[in-house]
Amino acid sequence: MQFGQCHLSVIPVRADYLDSAEMVTQVLLGEVFLVTAFHNQWRKIKLAHDGYEGWIDEKQMISISEEDFNEIQLEKKHAYAICQDAESQNRTIQLVKGSLLPYFNNQNFQIGKENFYIDSRPYYKENINREDISAIALEYLETPYLWGGRTPFGIDCSGFSQIVYKLAGISLKRDASQQVQQGKKVNLLYAQTGDLAFFINENKKIHHVGILLADDKIIHAAGKVRIDSLDEKGIYNNQAGKYTHKLHSVNTYL
Repeated sequence: MQFGQCHLSVIPVRADYLDSAEMVTQVLLGEVFLVTAFHNQWRKIKLAHDGYEGWIDEKQMISISEEDFNEIQLEKKHAYAICQDAESQNRTIQLVKGSLLPYFNNQNFQIGKENFYIDSRPYYKENINREDISAIALEYLETPYLWGGRTPFGIDCSGFSQIVYKLAGISLKRDASQQVQQGKKVNLLYAQTGDLAFFINENKKIHHVGILLADDKIIHAAGKVRIDSLDEKGIYNNQAGKYTHKLHSVNTYL
């Protein structure tokens, strides 16, 4: 078994071992994974934080020990600025919001054997409340929609809920259809800020997720990260003057 880590700002994970294959998710700097298969320069990986699988180019990873793999999975410190420099002796890389900072100490963290310095402290709180989730989510407003994206420069609906909750110290699966199976269902009448609302398509399949805000509002990634109204029917887009997503259920994770 091989263990790997992302040593670049963000890398694509693809559905197949081709550069032209669909991007299904992204790996952020510091995140770790198992390597489960090989094909030429391609490596099939299984992400430690959510179990998601796909293919990456071997040039975009480094190998780490099983001991480091197990320790890094427990790390809770993340980069919080939208984007910032991290400097080592040999290079400067860009940290995007949500990047993992293994072995953080005194503004230093470690990727493989390489030590990096950042001019800020990581985001880490022991006790997260609903207002924290709301505040983190609002930081992503106007982020463009990107299928498979997990960064402030492009994100999809479930990537958005996952990364917001990750920064809040709560682990969610990658897809909306998986996230709906986590947490505890609540009636919309009793739902609170920070809960997740799920939506179904014409085939009654879960295909969208958003984060509840106060005053019957929801923040979600649809074209961009935006705020719309929510009621028992679903999401009402005031700009378009119509409902755009049909409500299925609401889950709480706190």
